[in-house]
Amino acid sequence: MSSGVRRISLGIDWLDYAMLGGVPRGNWLLITGEPGVGKSILTIQAAGANVDAMPVVYVSTETRFFDVVRQAKQFHIDLSDAVSLADVLAGKVKDVKTNLVVIDLFGLAREYRELLRAGEEEEGKSKARSPLSMEVVMASIERAYEVLGVGEEGKVTKDVLVIIDSLAPMWPMRQRWPG
Repeated sequence: MSSGVRRISLGIDWLDYAMLGGVPRGNWLLITGEPGVGKSILTIQAAGANVDAMPVVYVSTETRFFDVVRQAKQFHIDLSDAVSLADVLAGKVKDVKTNLVVIDLFGLAREYRELLRAGEEEEGKSKARSPLSMEVVMASIERAYEVLGVGEEGKVTKDVLVIIDSLAPMWPMRQRWPG
């Protein structure tokens, strides 16, 4: 049933089958649902299913880095090679040898100011931002690309699976933190 479209597995056989092999590369997939239905577990499953095949950036807006890894382990998904972007930025991790960077936005609370400061110096502007602002998320993802060695002068040089779990905490930020 090949249509020539390259797809990314979600790590769940029946779901990949229903999606004709997974999510088409280069597309967005939004997973919605009530709290507790398994959205986060699905995203962790997708990260684990793809980490050997491609670089993965996992952005967590509600869960700390160690809790993401612990939750994955509870479902027999090995994310033990993951590295926290906050630990990399803080200098706790020097030599990154992984295909998975977890961006824990609350863990980045100290480092995000540096990410923004660097961006503001380049653009010549200065504004206070929340760690949940889209500017911080994008700056964090760009930094994760650098850590993974997939970014070059603002361009991504290979396929990367980017997972954001979840967007819900960022909606109120659009009203409180204009950007």
